[in-house]
Amino acid sequence: MAKATRKSARNRRAVSERVPAAEPPKEKPPSVLRRVLLVLFLIVVGGAAIVGAQIEDWNRDFIKNFASTRDEAQHPLERPIRTTRGADELVGIVKHVAGAMPRWRVESEDVDDGGAKRVKLVRQSMLFKFEDDVTVRIEDEGEVRAVHAESRSRIGDGDLGQNPRNVRKIMAAMAEAIVGGRAAPAPTPGPGDDGGSSETPTPPAGPDESGETGDASDDVDAPTDDAGAVDGIEDVVPDDGDGGADPDDESG
Repeated sequence: MAKATRKSARNRRAVSERVPAAEPPKEKPPSVLRRVLLVLFLIVVGGAAIVGAQIEDWNRDFIKNFASTRDEAQHPLERPIRTTRGADELVGIVKHVAGAMPRWRVESEDVDDGGAKRVKLVRQSMLFKFEDDVTVRIEDEGEVRAVHAESRSRIGDGDLGQNPRNVRKIMAAMAEAIVGGRAAPAPTPGPGDDGGSSETPTPPAGPDESGETGDASDDVDAPTDDAGAVDGIEDVVPDDGDGGADPDDESG
């Protein structure tokens, strides 16, 4: 009996040695589908953040793909510039500053039906190569010339604010070239005015009573306040944000 018990015990030990111990269950790696969904989610969130950063006017930027300078514009760089410089000289300035800006090029120049000189430019986005048509128009207003700009997207119903940025970019570069780094956009009529300008016309640069020659700002009309101090002239350093953030917007 004892012999049989010992034999049975040996058999159980042999069986236990042959059967490996059960391993704990391994965690399954994430499926390929889950990884793809995660990547898509991050792309959507990142794209939405980039688009949201470009929006300046939620009531406009999804439904309009055109912008132009206006005398009544709130942003000073969205108003025309008036200067005593000659029209041909201004055409040369437009071509020079546009040629110096990345992804801008000069397309052509002509004269419209009203006799205003026009320089047609193209601005291209970096990633998708969307193109916007920008036109700078120089109108003769007697003793001064008015510099206007407009920008239109070639595709899309909304521009995500890019066309106003195009206008501000070219107008800032023009202002810097015309008045040596200071912008004097056209003023808006003050309260109670009968549609006339509240500015004080500035004569062309020349010797004053003391024999000194006026500075470059004399070439541009600028509004004055009640005390006679020049108002509306500010330093302009054209930034790559076109007057605002420009994270290489791809609005078209």
